[in-house]
Amino acid sequence: MKSGKIRNRIDKFGGQVREATGQVLGDQRMIDRGRRTQLKADLKNVGERVKDAVRSGRTRRVRGPRTLR
Repeated sequence: MKSGKIRNRIDKFGGQVREATGQVLGDQRMIDRGRRTQLKADLKNVGERVKDAVRSGRTRRVRGPRTLR
């Protein structure tokens, strides 16, 4: 696993923690910020997958994050 993919997972986990903390505290701003962080990490991960597909010459469709479907 490359460092970009690892960083994306760390960012996604951080967003989950921030969202959960916001829910406990009742802070809508924190909840939204956590969700944005997770979405950002998902989109970066899609970019990493596309780069990997191009490098390996694969032509099958690469799926996006589930949050955008």
